[in-house]
Amino acid sequence: MNNYQALKNLLITHRNKIDVIYIDPPYGCNDMGEFAQTNYVNNITRDNLLSMLEPRLRLARDLLNDSGVIFCSIDDKNQAYIKCLFDDVFGENNFIANLIWHARRGGGNDVKHVAIDHEYIITYSKNKDQCLLIGKVKGNESFKLEDKWVKERGKYNLQQFDWASLTYTLSLDYPIISPDGKEIYPGHVDKKEWLKRRKDKSKRNDWRWMMSEETFKNAKKNDFIIFDKNKNGEWNVRVKTYQFVDYKLQLKTRLLKLRSILTSTTTQDGRKCLEELDIKTFDYPKPPKLISDLLKCFDNQNATVLDFFAGSGTTGQSVIESNQEDKGKRKFILCNNNDKDDRNPNGIAYDTTYNRLRKIVNNDSLNVYTIETNNCISKQIFEKINPEDYDINDKKTIKQKIEWICQNFDTTMDELRDKE
Repeated sequence: MNNYQALKNLLITHRNKIDVIYIDPPYGCNDMGEFAQTNYVNNITRDNLLSMLEPRLRLARDLLNDSGVIFCSIDDKNQAYIKCLFDDVFGENNFIANLIWHARRGGGNDVKHVAIDHEYIITYSKNKDQCLLIGKVKGNESFKLEDKWVKERGKYNLQQFDWASLTYTLSLDYPIISPDGKEIYPGHVDKKEWLKRRKDKSKRNDWRWMMSEETFKNAKKNDFIIFDKNKNGEWNVRVKTYQFVDYKLQLKTRLLKLRSILTSTTTQDGRKCLEELDIKTFDYPKPPKLISDLLKCFDNQNATVLDFFAGSGTTGQSVIESNQEDKGKRKFILCNNNDKDDRNPNGIAYDTTYNRLRKIVNNDSLNVYTIETNNCISKQIFEKINPEDYDINDKKTIKQKIEWICQNFDTTMDELRDKE
């Protein structure tokens, strides 16, 4: 797979410059060849998959910047093995999550034991302390109410001030005085029941306020608290959540955190997307929305996104559509082999990946390259390379420059086709 050569080239120009990597490597026996049968069938291990992926992940780690993140789609059978490989390459301390993608709805009644409806997306950071995978900004549609503070604080929504937690917290269980002077307790219990749970642990339930008493007093003072009555005539305590400030009146960016179970799109959506583009040369494509949802949780709308198992080009389409939705300026780099078959007579990179992206964007915004492998780089090939791109202007002679290039990578890129 010549994506290995492409990654080595990218190390010259993009070392520590990639923000997000998404990969969907080939992990089925049909993808990896006859020797990729796993120990589900015989005693052969996953050497084909793991030995192929390991050096590519090490190059990928060098390409990521310190705030970057890598996502890897994988199936149920291989997830544990690939997770261990990622632990080795990126470090277990940089593990973010095993995201679960609910990829299929319905069907599966013909399977022998269990219908598998999900896949995994293994997620790691380059440096967890600096990782920018923090969630996407909440849309204005979740803030519908406004008051006299709208210019300073934005609109707000309301939520109940008492809630059921997994554990009881004594400091969050206190009386609040209602507008008519009555005491209100979490969970709408009376004073007798409240005193019992304060004194006797066996009587405690999981109801509590969402703030400490001191924080509540400050929130009330700053007009974050609303009292109203429910249908039973009991006082409710509710709290305002504003768009732009927190309860201490500090500026706040409201984020929707990425959830570990992804349910917004399915495999069928991926097929439908290719059908709409009149592309019928690729099996099991991922839906663009799946990757878009991941990209929009990375806190950089100018991110450079890499996919070195590009397949049908879903990642490229996801970047394009994410930019259209949030006015971002993300860029993408896709690496793909160019295997030829009956459905891709010119190769998958030409007939599927490039063809798909060409239908979505103006051709002038696509730069396409092929990898030429050489034992050493000739003078003619070197002359096609701009030394300024590689910061090697300190090499005085052609010989010095060629030696430097041979030491650092053994491939170069020639333009595949003129822009159409």
